[in-house]
Amino acid sequence: MKKYPDLLSPSVNDITKALIEETLAVIRLNKNKTVITPLNLLGCNGAPIADNGWVLSQKRRRRKILLILKELEQDGVLIRRAAKQDFKGIKEVGYDLGE
Repeated sequence: MKKYPDLLSPSVNDITKALIEETLAVIRLNKNKTVITPLNLLGCNGAPIADNGWVLSQKRRRRKILLILKELEQDGVLIRRAAKQDFKGIKEVGYDLGE
């Protein structure tokens, strides 16, 4: 099982499309059938996503990841799900990996 790239340590401005693509490549390599959302990507890195206070404090980081996921959807890398994912009252757009 390959290790996920770190999305927690870098500043929000250092999160790039390449870093997210690398994370998605690891998910694909590990054959994870997970729904791709900003919170799930952070959770893959060991983020305390069960701590609602921490999640709420990471709004800029989640928004930046979401913008990159939207770009990847336009590039055909991700497929948007019809329904939003709900985690502890936070609704997020979910994606599946494209072929």
